Amino acid sequence: MKGLGGYSWVLENRLFYWFWLAKAISSLGAVFFRLTILITITEMTDSAMALGLVLGVQALPSLFMSPLAGVLVDRLNKKIVLIVLDILRASLMLLAIFIVNDLIPVIIIVAIMGVCTTVRQATDMAILPALVEQKDYMAATGLLRGTLQIMQLVGPGIAGILIDIFGLQTVFGVNSLAFLFSGLFLLFLPIFLEQDSRETFNLKKEITEGLVAIKGSRVLISMLALYCAVSIFAGGTGVLMVDYIQNILQASPYQLGVVQSVLALGAILANLVAGYFGNQAPRFHLLLGATFGIGIVNLIFFTDPGMIILGIWAFIIGACDGMNEAPFYSLIIDYSPDEVRGRIMSFVNALIRLTAIISLGLAGIFAGWFGSANVIGASGIILLLLGMVILMGDGRKVLSRKDEQLDSR
Repeated sequence: MKGLGGYSWVLENRLFYWFWLAKAISSLGAVFFRLTILITITEMTDSAMALGLVLGVQALPSLFMSPLAGVLVDRLNKKIVLIVLDILRASLMLLAIFIVNDLIPVIIIVAIMGVCTTVRQATDMAILPALVEQKDYMAATGLLRGTLQIMQLVGPGIAGILIDIFGLQTVFGVNSLAFLFSGLFLLFLPIFLEQDSRETFNLKKEITEGLVAIKGSRVLISMLALYCAVSIFAGGTGVLMVDYIQNILQASPYQLGVVQSVLALGAILANLVAGYFGNQAPRFHLLLGATFGIGIVNLIFFTDPGMIILGIWAFIIGACDGMNEAPFYSLIIDYSPDEVRGRIMSFVNALIRLTAIISLGLAGIFAGWFGSANVIGASGIILLLLGMVILMGDGRKVLSRKDEQLDSR
């Protein structure tokens, strides 16, 4: 596998290879599920309110179940957790075949799937240090995130074709097989990271331990502050872009789809390139460069751009998003203590979801007052100012020093 850069080491690692295959097919199953459940609800109710309710039920576990999920991930054997999750999701997909005409059971399935996703996200990141060496974290996270985004890009199209040809019930069956194969691949992992030997279980104490670990790490605090700030000021850009294309440019759904695909392509390529260079890439500089990049290109909305410029903008925005992800997650893994890594990852995922919700709310309010284009342009100014503050402040010293220390180990 020479010529694959940082991926050469991780793909030659058989433990990570099986985990990556399981993650890929599980991600495809999750994408299939999202589309099939949206179509199911739409056909069943023809109600936008019902559709919003289902999406809310799917998202809420990330906020309310994350602390508990992190505690469980830290206490239990992570391989067993992943396999149980896949078996549960496969069983839910089989059950869905028989209840696609009943709204309440479908909502219950969506809620349980949301819980499974929350636990899975925390476990995926917590298990990674047991699969790859520290120097390969960047490549591993880049490959995992890039693979997830590829599945999110191609999955809906494949699922749509299968639904048109075979129907919803058949695709639910395909979902079940995807999760079963994911569990099968995970069987190739050895039994490792045995469960916590403590007999007592104090949920409040264990959640507090995770929060204390974050509070005690300047690099974790700095990372989360930067990522959340970017998310709040730029997280609503995607929704505002849709409003701008449809209501200002009066573009067709096809043109909107092309722009969104270009955005996804930029994110995929950036994630894969970041992983290719592995920990050799200056991770703090990638994060800061992404912040400046988003800020600069968002300024073009002050010029009322047309579709061609929007396509270029979408690719750069996607690339900056992808440039953020691999360094961010690899640094979080690096500086999370083994015994509380699951809890930290759960808190991180919940915080990311919360900032996304805040961003969407603020974007909608300000767009109503000033227009979508002006809000996107203003977010560019804010992000540029944020980047300058980081360059002149203590955050840069903390993150760059930590990264240099890591590279020298």
